[in-house]
Amino acid sequence: MADKIFAKIRFDLLRYSLILVMKNRGGKTFLIFILSVLVCSGFFIGENCQAAGEVVINEIAWMGSIDDANNEWLELKNLSDSQINLDNWTLKAADGSPAITLKGNISSGGYFLLERTDDNSTPKSADQIYSGAIGNSGETLQLINADGSLIDNVNMSDGWTAGDNTSKATAERCEDVWQTSIPNGTPGASNNCTEENPPAENNSSDSQNEVVIKENKTLTVEKTTGNEIFITEILPNPLGSDREAEFIELKNYSNKEINLAGWKIEIENGRSFVFGEFFATTTILRSGDRFVLWRKNSNLALENGGGVLRLFKPGGTKAIQTVEYGEALEGASWADTEEVGKEPTTATKDFFLNSLKIERWVWTYYPTPWWGNEFLVPNRPPQAKFFVGEKVATGTPIIFDASDSIDEDGDQLMFIWDFGDGVKLSGETVSHTFLNNGEYTVRLIASDGQNEMVFEKILNSLSFLEVKPKTEVLSSVVNNNNTAVNKQPISLDKKLVEILNPTEEKFISTAIAEIKNKSAGENISISDTVIVPPGVYGTQYFYIIDNKNQAVKIYNFKKDFPELKIGELIEINGQIMQNAQEKYIKIANQEDVKILGTSDLPTPLEKDIIEPDDLNKFITLQGDVAKKDGTRIFLENASGQASIYFKPGANIDKSVLKIGTQVKISGLVGIISQDLELLPRGQEDIFIVSTENQISTVTKEKTEFQTASGTDWILPERKKNNFIFYLLIIFGATILVLAGLLLKKRLTK
Repeated sequence: MADKIFAKIRFDLLRYSLILVMKNRGGKTFLIFILSVLVCSGFFIGENCQAAGEVVINEIAWMGSIDDANNEWLELKNLSDSQINLDNWTLKAADGSPAITLKGNISSGGYFLLERTDDNSTPKSADQIYSGAIGNSGETLQLINADGSLIDNVNMSDGWTAGDNTSKATAERCEDVWQTSIPNGTPGASNNCTEENPPAENNSSDSQNEVVIKENKTLTVEKTTGNEIFITEILPNPLGSDREAEFIELKNYSNKEINLAGWKIEIENGRSFVFGEFFATTTILRSGDRFVLWRKNSNLALENGGGVLRLFKPGGTKAIQTVEYGEALEGASWADTEEVGKEPTTATKDFFLNSLKIERWVWTYYPTPWWGNEFLVPNRPPQAKFFVGEKVATGTPIIFDASDSIDEDGDQLMFIWDFGDGVKLSGETVSHTFLNNGEYTVRLIASDGQNEMVFEKILNSLSFLEVKPKTEVLSSVVNNNNTAVNKQPISLDKKLVEILNPTEEKFISTAIAEIKNKSAGENISISDTVIVPPGVYGTQYFYIIDNKNQAVKIYNFKKDFPELKIGELIEINGQIMQNAQEKYIKIANQEDVKILGTSDLPTPLEKDIIEPDDLNKFITLQGDVAKKDGTRIFLENASGQASIYFKPGANIDKSVLKIGTQVKISGLVGIISQDLELLPRGQEDIFIVSTENQISTVTKEKTEFQTASGTDWILPERKKNNFIFYLLIIFGATILVLAGLLLKKRLTK
């Protein structure tokens, strides 16, 4: 606040002195003008004059988010009592990136959220999308209004004094002090600047039922009287490091802000975490906001084999919420089905549409910290059932109808029939004729591609009266009363297929170029060369490439692949799948991959820049290293700039790629954060052409103040309050004052 007051004083002083000079040429007014120039130059106060601003730069996610280092964002705050139009305002960095021309309004006391590249950086909807990375080594950011006046200035060019790149805690403003916020920050919400006493609330454990209506469903939710904070999602067994990625998510269900100071979470082994005791600043949750407590901040280790969490209000002795979970599935979160996102995914919609019964808490392979819950649940076996047509005599065709079978995941079902007389058929509705009198066990197997369920009846070919099953079953069966004998589903087993001898599934021979014209769900067989082995770009997929330089992804959720090397010629039987970005091939297991030998790889295409139709092509780019951050570098040549992204599995030493180094880099073109980028496969894909400083004039202007040290980029220390400089100002001002006095004396004479 003091800086704003001084800035206003300086600005008003300069304006007032200019008016006096224009009206009165006397020496005193001229002296006032000179003094105001000195004041505004920063001699007495240390900052340049700027227009008094009611909009400030409020929070900076210069490090990105826990999910993606590219999820950078900036937040402005309106300190005034009225709405302000930001059209043609600019928010820019001194080094030119980012440079944002603002558009829109910011309400009184409100926030204006700017997200980089897309609207996926925060759970909040962005007010504006911008491009350009914020330097991790520091920036000077300036907010300038439409008239060209400097409204706010954040000078951290010598390094960020707030925020943390490891925990992804943002830099937030509290008055004129910058401090480190919480991981992923508080986008569109108040910063953690003030301490408030926790509200006095009823800690009673009496419960009542409240009907909560969502956009797509109505559920009865069990709530505790007076409880306004709920645990909504936990991740006990994440992919990768449990220490880094485990989390507990809370949400404020009340219609007011709540200070979490004193709230306690306790786990089954007696360990607990109390807000305010362990955080330097407490967390204030606005109505409807969420807070994610990471294990590295709470030191609460969630057991993978199952456990219990209890939530206590400040000073409370009875838990207001208890969350119990069983053995944790790897990569799946235990999520509250009442907490659905505003725009649910297709998988979430399918879950609510097809599920026979929805439990309050379920496992989902779509963890969503800071967001509404999404539900990509573990595969559930189909519910097999068939209907027999009218009772007819031996030798008469009988209709068997399995259309009442369902799958709770909405998967397409495949049906296999065994009539017990040596005949096997496939299809949802079939016709069969028993040729001889006797009892026959009719068995229907419904498969969704991952699990199978068996429904079985024993029929008499004379009267077709149903009797109790007498034969041993291979999986879950249903007797004549339609009650489950064994509820455990069987897995997809090749032995079962061999027993039933079904018609062999056909795989149509296909080329990579033909995949784009085929429909999702088609079974294909394809033979091409491994270009990226499993584990380089990701653990669940690899790439093959044809002789025309077009690659395709091969995916398996279970990571069940054989040992593969670059250059191996393989044959794959799989199913075409499609996501929002591309078509790919899904295989069931490593037995769907057959190694045929070795083959020559195509020569990478020599390109100057990445173009829209280069997705999944093998290319080479050459240029000068213009910029770099922790996960990518930017190559620049005469045609423009291209981004090179380094996957962790590629194990590339980036320290050799210093600014100004000219390199040639090969790899596949992939989509990272909705942008096309080149992905090298390893150190062998990088060739240093020259270490001379050959970068373009544009790049030199952007990087002339940058020096390299390994993979970190540091702006050199800038000189502050240069004593000689100010002596020269004083000397020059003194001469001007004396000249003014002399001029006045001559005019008086």
